[in-house]
Amino acid sequence: MPNNSPVSDINRNLHRLVFTMDKMAEDLLHKRFGLTFSQFRMLMGVEKGKLSCQAHIAQFFGLTPAAVSRQIDILAEKKLITARTNSKNRREHVIRLTVKGKHWTTEAIELLENQFNQFFNILNKNEQKSFAENIQKLTNKFCNTPLQ
Repeated sequence: MPNNSPVSDINRNLHRLVFTMDKMAEDLLHKRFGLTFSQFRMLMGVEKGKLSCQAHIAQFFGLTPAAVSRQIDILAEKKLITARTNSKNRREHVIRLTVKGKHWTTEAIELLENQFNQFFNILNKNEQKSFAENIQKLTNKFCNTPLQ
């Protein structure tokens, strides 16, 4: 028998909302840039300076080094990133956005923010502020490395 507590409602609805937003992001990014949502998240992490090497990317997203390597190869082929061997540690690959990568990342962030406004514009400004504060509180508590 399903639990009808407020927490169960939050859990169910939040998962549904995130799934819907992720699917929408995947479709928009693929149509506009030929990118997957995972590739975009990788670009965003590199752009924010939080993910500067292959090992950090793998750890942050919980991926194998081989999976990250494949994504890096794809993004490098698209000329969105460069991957260079660290001169101080030959086993480490330093990842940087290219000018094109910076431009696409900025454009993609704007595209998604504009699209997702429809989700949150049904809330008034006070509700948006409260929702943002509560989501941030949960993120700070349960996410090890939030991207800000």
